[in-house]
Amino acid sequence: MNHKLLFWISLLVIAVGVTGLILNKNTPPDNNEKSVLGLGVPEEKNILVAVTTRPVALGRLLSQDDFQVKTITVPADSDLVNYDVSAFKSLTGHLLTANMEGNSYISPQLIETPDSPTFLRNSLQAGEIAWKFEVDQANAWLLDSIQVGDQVALYLRTLETNKNKKLKDTVALDAKELSSGKNQQYVLTAILDGMTVLRVNRYEEKEGDQVENHGKGNPDGYIHLRMRSKDIKKIHVIALAGDLLLVPAVGGAKQLEMDQILPNLPKFKELRG
Repeated sequence: MNHKLLFWISLLVIAVGVTGLILNKNTPPDNNEKSVLGLGVPEEKNILVAVTTRPVALGRLLSQDDFQVKTITVPADSDLVNYDVSAFKSLTGHLLTANMEGNSYISPQLIETPDSPTFLRNSLQAGEIAWKFEVDQANAWLLDSIQVGDQVALYLRTLETNKNKKLKDTVALDAKELSSGKNQQYVLTAILDGMTVLRVNRYEEKEGDQVENHGKGNPDGYIHLRMRSKDIKKIHVIALAGDLLLVPAVGGAKQLEMDQILPNLPKFKELRG
C-alpha cells in the first residue's frame, strides 16, 4: 500500500514539474529580465532638432531668434528622427515653406536652402524684387562679413563742391585735386535701408586669374538683395552720380561728410596750398 502511494506521489511531482517547464518556456520575460539578459533593448540615437520659439510665417527667412537648436536622445525608430537637422550647417537665412506655431519641431522637408534654384523667387512677396549688387575688389570684405538674412543699407558716395553745392558726376579725386586748395569733400548719403540679403556668392577664379585681373575692375562676387520694386527707380536715377556702397544696417547718420570725420583736413589743405 505504501509503495503504491509513493509511486503516485512521485508521478504527480514529475507531472507538475514538466507542466511548469512548458508554461515558463511560453511566457515572455518581463522588462527587468530583458534588461538583465540584454535582450530586446531598443537602440537609441542622438539627433539635433530645431524648435520654434514663436510663430513663424510661411516665406520667412529664419533668424536666430526664431528657433532654438538642441540635442536629444530618442529611440532609433522614433518619429522624431525625421526632424533631425544635423545635415544643415546653419538654419539662419533658410526659407520656411510652411506656417508654424511656437514650440514646434522644424522638419527638414519644410526648409529651402539659399542655393536652391527657386529660393530667390520663393523669398519674394508681392511688390518685391531680387536686385543683384556686384561687389568689386575694394569691397570684397562684404562677401566675408555678411550672410543670408542680414539687413544692409545702400549709400551713395559723391564729391561735393561746397562753393556751389553741386554734385560732380564722378568721385575720382587725384593728388593734384587734393592739393589744389579747392573746397571739396566726399559725402556719403543714405539711399535705401532695411534691404535683406538673399544670396552671397564669390566668383570662382581659375589659377592665375587673380593676378591677371588684379586692378582691372572685375567684380569679386555679387550679393542678391530683397527690395521694393519701386525703389529700383531710385537706383537708376542716382547710379551715375557717384559710387553705390553697401554697409551693414546698424543705424546712424543718414548723411556723413568728410569734414565731420576729419575736421582739421581743410586747415591742412590750406597750409599745403
